[in-house]
Amino acid sequence: MMRIRCLGALVALTALLAGCATTEDSAETVRTDVPSSRPDPAASRPDGSTDEAGGEPGSPSTTEEPSTTGEATTTEAAPTTTAEPDGSAGHPLPIGTPARIGDYSVTLTAVRLDATAEVKGANSFNPDPTNGQYALASVAVVYEGAEEGTPSFDVSIVLQGGDARQYETFQCGAVVARPSYDAPVLTNGGAAEYDVCFDLPAAATAGATVFAEDQFTFDDSSRVYWAAA
Repeated sequence: MMRIRCLGALVALTALLAGCATTEDSAETVRTDVPSSRPDPAASRPDGSTDEAGGEPGSPSTTEEPSTTGEATTTEAAPTTTAEPDGSAGHPLPIGTPARIGDYSVTLTAVRLDATAEVKGANSFNPDPTNGQYALASVAVVYEGAEEGTPSFDVSIVLQGGDARQYETFQCGAVVARPSYDAPVLTNGGAAEYDVCFDLPAAATAGATVFAEDQFTFDDSSRVYWAAA
């Protein structure tokens, strides 16, 4: 009888221990299945990303733009300069401007590029122009040398046509009202005025100039040009 009680007590103890183990396993299972109450930052974003530098999830990122406060640079065009007339072929003097030619101060006072009627009226024996029309240039001279001078021999007057040809006074076969050979011999300070004639085609008048030079020099750099057109 005593053995049966002891055996029964042993069986009961074994069952009790087995029940405790089962309860502990169940409790462990429960603890494992319960989700954590801390929010997962990655789980709160649709793409699972996290903000840099510890920023709050979903906070917009800011990017510094380069400064555009500088003023626009403007470049001013250089002013256009026009060469002053110096009596050269490219920059002829205006009519009425005196120039030094040898021992003379020479001034081209007027140019008539179509002076056919004037020349024909100066002498009834004047022929018609050979090349198309007559032109006249009026000249004023002052002798500034130490001796004496004859303008018609000392100063040469030539018309440079716009057709790249030169027309000289001896090519004109007409007699003008104030010919250069009527100018007297001059001493220092003496002055004279006269006209010279040219026979040229009408096409030569566009862009024409008139130049004066020392009759007895071979240096073309001594020429002085006046605008004629």
